[in-house]
Amino acid sequence: MPSEAVVYRRAQLYEEVWSEAVDTVAKRYGVSGVALAKTCRKLRVPLPGRGYWARRRAGQRLKRPPLPPLRRGEPEEIASSRWVEPERPKPLLSPETEAMIVKEQAPEVAIQVPTTLEQPHKFVAMSAKILQKAKPVDGVVHCRDRRCLDIAVSPGALDRALRLMDAILRALETRDLLVEITDVRTDAPRHVYYERRDNEVPSNATRVNVAEEWIRFALTERVSRKKLPPPPAPMHLRGLEADMWQRLRRPPVEYVPTGELALTIATSESFSATTSWRDGKRRQLEASLNDFVSSLYVFADAMKARRAEQARARKEMEEAEKRRWEEQRRREEYAKLAKELEETVGHWRLARDIRAYVSEARGMVADAEQTLNAGCPFDEWLQFASAHAEKVDPLADLRAEIAKVAAERAAKGMKVRGDADAKSEAPKP
Repeated sequence: MPSEAVVYRRAQLYEEVWSEAVDTVAKRYGVSGVALAKTCRKLRVPLPGRGYWARRRAGQRLKRPPLPPLRRGEPEEIASSRWVEPERPKPLLSPETEAMIVKEQAPEVAIQVPTTLEQPHKFVAMSAKILQKAKPVDGVVHCRDRRCLDIAVSPGALDRALRLMDAILRALETRDLLVEITDVRTDAPRHVYYERRDNEVPSNATRVNVAEEWIRFALTERVSRKKLPPPPAPMHLRGLEADMWQRLRRPPVEYVPTGELALTIATSESFSATTSWRDGKRRQLEASLNDFVSSLYVFADAMKARRAEQARARKEMEEAEKRRWEEQRRREEYAKLAKELEETVGHWRLARDIRAYVSEARGMVADAEQTLNAGCPFDEWLQFASAHAEKVDPLADLRAEIAKVAAERAAKGMKVRGDADAKSEAPKP
């Protein structure tokens, strides 16, 4: 959590609060005026009373009380920590986007909204026929079941909204940007928690392609809700019954258009508005259209950065999953080898114990100066035990291979010695 230490020194704080207002001093410390006043009370620093600074500005000469002495055990200063708002990194813009932002600020490219629609854009003409016949819903007219511009305004603001859209569409096409209205989809779920996939085309969306990124935009009007008084109770109800009847009825709501239009943009995947321009007291929406166009390029860069970040995160997840599976595979292989080793050592111990058992049994018979007759049950049992030990002994094959190699070396050594002896016995010429 980003924070930094701050020390409140008594003498310094006394001079500060009597030179400037407490709220002004508190801003330098990064705290509220109430928090600074509490700190002053802990350090026994007197504060100016109400109206002190107003009387000072009026020219009155006022005495400030002296700094009182501290009592035993009271601190001279207080150390604390305060929250520091981390600096958010500014979005990195491509050189093309920065050039477009500078270009959109030039006066000669300012977007002009026509006063009348004489030759409207094809999308504007198509949408005007639909919206002019539509019935207001919650105070605004809009269209969802037919291809239409994403406009939701009151009938009184429809003409202005169409003129704004006409200017926007023509400005985008002048900048070689593709604008389209997507088809109405009937197969898309209407569930409130339905999330559209990245590559899925939204239904009946007004969008523009900027740097190969589809960006949706819409024009809406703010509508205020006004609660109407509840309807009167029926004549046959009196007193408490009439009051309860009105309480159980939901009061009717009247939607009042405000005439304040807003232009919003968002990605194609989700239409939760992220950037918007609204009518203000000093500036109307018509003066913000170039800012809207500039933000389209910024938004496209942000979408590309977001996709790159998602791809990087997805790659890291895939690599982590791959490492997890590799680690699990190594653990499984290790467990398998360990189990085989334990079984092999168990067989080796069994063979060793069986041979020790056979050796001790034959030794006991020999110590008793007895002889095991061939073919007797006990002799056959010991022979079976020896054969079984040879069968289960995991080192039997290795032992046989070593014995074979040793025999071949012995035979080769005997042959070499025989040849040497033969040469030594041969008569000299």
